[in-house]
Amino acid sequence: MPYRCTALSIATLLTLACLPACQTTPTAKPKTVQPTVNREVPAPLRGIVGSATTITGVEPVLVSGYGLVVGLNGTGGGALPDRIRSSMERTMGLQGIGRAERNDDFATSGLSPAQLLRDKNVAVVLVQAAIPPGLPAGATFDVAVTALNASSLDGGRLWTTDLQIGDPALVGGVQTRKLASASGPIFINPFNEPGKERTGITRFVGRILDGGVVREPFALELRLDNPSHSMARQIAAALNERFPPGPGDKTDIARGRNDSIVAVTVPNEYRKKPGDFLELMLSVPIDAYTPSEELAKRTIDDIKAQPALAPRLALCLEGIGRPDRTLPIIRSLYDFSELAPRLAGLQAGARLGDVLAAPHLRELAKSGAPGERTTAIELLADLGAGPTVDQALKELLTEKDLAIRAAAYEALMSRAVKVQANRIGQAQSFGTDANGRRLSLAEIQMRAEANVPPGLLQGVQRRAIGGKFLLDLVPFGDPMIYITQQGQPRVVLFGENLEIPRPFLVAAWSGRLLIASDASGDPIRIRYQPPESASGPNAGPTSPRTITVNGGLPALIDALARNPSPEESRPALGLTYSEVVGVLYEIHQQRALACAFVTERERLQAQIYAAARSVERRDRPETLKQKSEVVVIEQPLAPIGSPEARPTDVPPTQVPIPMGDGNTTRDTARPGTRPE
Repeated sequence: MPYRCTALSIATLLTLACLPACQTTPTAKPKTVQPTVNREVPAPLRGIVGSATTITGVEPVLVSGYGLVVGLNGTGGGALPDRIRSSMERTMGLQGIGRAERNDDFATSGLSPAQLLRDKNVAVVLVQAAIPPGLPAGATFDVAVTALNASSLDGGRLWTTDLQIGDPALVGGVQTRKLASASGPIFINPFNEPGKERTGITRFVGRILDGGVVREPFALELRLDNPSHSMARQIAAALNERFPPGPGDKTDIARGRNDSIVAVTVPNEYRKKPGDFLELMLSVPIDAYTPSEELAKRTIDDIKAQPALAPRLALCLEGIGRPDRTLPIIRSLYDFSELAPRLAGLQAGARLGDVLAAPHLRELAKSGAPGERTTAIELLADLGAGPTVDQALKELLTEKDLAIRAAAYEALMSRAVKVQANRIGQAQSFGTDANGRRLSLAEIQMRAEANVPPGLLQGVQRRAIGGKFLLDLVPFGDPMIYITQQGQPRVVLFGENLEIPRPFLVAAWSGRLLIASDASGDPIRIRYQPPESASGPNAGPTSPRTITVNGGLPALIDALARNPSPEESRPALGLTYSEVVGVLYEIHQQRALACAFVTERERLQAQIYAAARSVERRDRPETLKQKSEVVVIEQPLAPIGSPEARPTDVPPTQVPIPMGDGNTTRDTARPGTRPE
């Protein structure tokens, strides 16, 4: 942001230097003069924290490391650069890898680090992530993995890997601060055949959804434009009053270090949305003497006079806090004639917890413009106005606009998880868990997400599938499949009827996967051929597996993902989350089920690239919040049964599907068609 510096001029300094040499008084020692920074800030935005400080640490932090992926299908074990190979061998030796009997269900007994690196089911990967600014300890984030000696990461799982600031370091090299660690199953682009590549899509690059964990938070600092102990104290006091310690907060969020720096910690209340906190923190008024009511009235007058500044001034209203005093004044904007001031008032009111904003937001969510509807839904998600808000969001689950349906689902689920997390947290305050210890906030959040009581979900049902992802059933509106590609892996099925119309046949992955059923009421038959390249002590059977599933699409998803077990009588194939998503994509593309297919837009690689390229820091985080975007994948427009309606790599017309004991076959129609 532009500024002007005022200091002693060169001419003045020359004049002082030319004073008569015969002067008898001692010559004064030169003093360092700190230039004064004058920001060009619009008048309505003066007096807030962001007008007098610059926040550091606001850019996403690039972290990386070299890790080990196990459980591949014989696609790893390739040659490595000597420096990386020797560094990995030394690191593995120090960690005791190769001496343990088993590690993450992958046998290592008797294998030296060098032998393990040559195993065809093992790969060395580059692990990278961009940690959002202010993310507290225990918070999770997505990470990217790139194979260094493997052709595909299908089926792989990353062993726990330390992540340090900047580029990865080899043993003996410069070691920077370790901020996080990463581990978990690898999510490969699900809209491509496993084991094969298409233009622009590779199998040796993947992601681990929610696989990173912050170990040491990166400090955030407010640097005063003009050093002043009294100003630093005022800013720290204003922030601590606006954000008093809550559950999980051990200290005040702001601490003055000296006359130039105020250290800041993101409150646990904002651990899932640190960008919201940073924007709000910079909008807190420094003035501790003007009554809150007067500040609110002045800000509202500015909003009406300068609607272009309404989004920023809405944050200023929220930054004042004191809802008992400010909400009666803010409500005057709820039915204001101009849209921008009205939205500013509703945003501030909703985020300050005003239940009276709910009717206005419900109406805007139903009948506003698309962007306004999405904003209203997001505000309703954070508003605790009880069952009436839940009911309004439930009604939006039947909308024709697919983005609105997805946003309403996300808001409804967010509200339910928040209530469940509060219940678990309150129970923890009276004792310990079954293991005799208190749960961390991160653990409470994870438990809440996986175990939401049906009574909180307005008819939505949630199931945990094989410990790999969550399956949400939304029995409202037209059929739709919604896939998440960020954070907690989820498959969401919309619609009252989740049966795949019989007869149907889906052939995918060059004939390695066949799914069929002949008539209404018949079970679903699945024939799956694991990749032929699978080998080694940890590879699964390479012979085809055939299972039968009774039920509709939810039962099919469960059978695809659940791991086979001797104790489990139900049929299961043990596919990964990305493979299950790939199956659903094929079902959609081959028109076995007429439904919409919606997925999130992938942003991880762009975030990593931006973090790696960033050399400048912004004065304030104007665009920290990442709006969730969805992508609608169209079904083929070609008539069912035409060659254009199916992938070009499907098997021939006659497809044998083993029946019963696996020894009988039958002829079927062309893949991608429905027999008459």
